[in-house]
Amino acid sequence: MTRIKAVYEDLILRLGHSRTIASDKWDIISAAYNSSSRFYHNLNHLEAMLFELEKVKEEIKDWDSILFSLIYHDFVYDSFRGDNEALSAEFASTELTALNLNNEQIDKIKETILATKSHDFKSDHDMNVFLDADLSILGADKKMYDNYSRNVRLEFIQYPSFVFYQGRIKVLEYFLSHSSIYKTDFFKKQFEQKAVENLSRELNELKRMNKVFQRTDTNEFVQYLESDGDLSEFFHNAAKILDETKNIEKITYYPGWFDSGYYRFKYKGTPLHLEYDGMLGTLLRTESNATDADQSHAEEIFQELIEVRLTKEDLERVRKFYTDKNRNKITKTSK
Repeated sequence: MTRIKAVYEDLILRLGHSRTIASDKWDIISAAYNSSSRFYHNLNHLEAMLFELEKVKEEIKDWDSILFSLIYHDFVYDSFRGDNEALSAEFASTELTALNLNNEQIDKIKETILATKSHDFKSDHDMNVFLDADLSILGADKKMYDNYSRNVRLEFIQYPSFVFYQGRIKVLEYFLSHSSIYKTDFFKKQFEQKAVENLSRELNELKRMNKVFQRTDTNEFVQYLESDGDLSEFFHNAAKILDETKNIEKITYYPGWFDSGYYRFKYKGTPLHLEYDGMLGTLLRTESNATDADQSHAEEIFQELIEVRLTKEDLERVRKFYTDKNRNKITKTSK
């Protein structure tokens, strides 16, 4: 039995319910956190938060409410949605009402869960401690932090990297714009300096990786749609978008599958190339010596291409690929 499961079952037992009810309720919770779409916001995240919260348990006035907040705060985590916190809070309220928790605690739990959307400072110290624990990974050592950031990318894998990087850059800049990432003394002392280093490093890396540039040797205008060469699905789905886009004159399409592919076409008279490389990913480029008009046309088409998404079937295949890849990496490391 995991620590977090034992904590949850103890909470339910102390509310006067049977172990069977506690176990049945836990099965619902664990199924959500063990979803194949989760690479970071899973039970390991809850265990890590619990570990940090227990260090400051004496500071927390309502320990049980914090524990319930912990268990339910990411119950709903769908990267296609923007209301995960609200849905998680509502689910927690429904479940805890049925379990006869008092309304005052339920209201506090809902407010704590909703606070994880923006992570703004709260007047309630318990909430600030909880929010800090939720962000404790930001102050982890480089290896753990890099693993966290890769796993967050995998949770948003349906979006091409160009789109994901733009969103992730905004998140990192948001946290770095604050005078302090953490709100309470304990977490500031333990994690603040390292968190600033980690976020700043990732921010600089993402800005470099979000590639839109002019090749100096050929004067080609290049825009990277997807930087991961393992994700050929974005190339194939982008080709479908081109097939349905007005003013496209298709010249030739070689789908490739494993290491390369290309789609040659003209848009408003400008020759353009959508290309996939198993090492470099998927990009759109002009031909050599691109004019301002060529660049403008390439930018217009790129705005169409950034709407590309992985299909449900793609996601199942890609998630399995990265789950197996992560598992193999862990196995090799442990040997």
